[in-house]
Amino acid sequence: TKCFEDYMFRIRDILIVILFIPFALFIVCVCAIFIKVESSGPIIFRSERLGINKRIFSIYKLRTMTSDAPLVPTSNYLVTSYITRVGGFLRRYSLDELPQLLNVLKGDMSIIGPRPCLQSEKELVSMRQELGIFSVLPGLTGLAQVKGGDYLTVKNKLRYEYFYSIHRCLPLDMEIALLTLAVITRVNKFRK
Repeated sequence: TKCFEDYMFRIRDILIVILFIPFALFIVCVCAIFIKVESSGPIIFRSERLGINKRIFSIYKLRTMTSDAPLVPTSNYLVTSYITRVGGFLRRYSLDELPQLLNVLKGDMSIIGPRPCLQSEKELVSMRQELGIFSVLPGLTGLAQVKGGDYLTVKNKLRYEYFYSIHRCLPLDMEIALLTLAVITRVNKFRK
């Protein structure tokens, strides 16, 4: 049954990406112009992340920081001094994540799941391994993101990710998707 469930999640992901690709491409093209006008460097930022079963893959994002920014988690306080004005806007509305629809299409990610982490996040990686969280595909958004995201402690983030990994189902995904929309549009405050 797990194989069948995984198949259903994969079909759902592909259908969503196909549905949103035209809209996403238009938004990405508009954002790309503003990124290029404001600062030099590539429009798309690539970063190696850990995916399912700790497999390394390249994640795609619209660049929101200056090209000399250090590669650290977004929760790191150093990040803020490198974020561009356009980048701040893109992050506020999660538009920088749109290129990850390609990651979903490639099968590196799902629409819903724990956010993929950097190899350098040693504590998070170790605990995810211990709790079996690497057994599910990482996602564009997830339960931890709608419950506080980068404002959560590692322990609380893991609590939500673990809950998701053992209770993963389409109704829960639908709830997370709706909460994601609420968080992005600021209808709902982060709930911890």
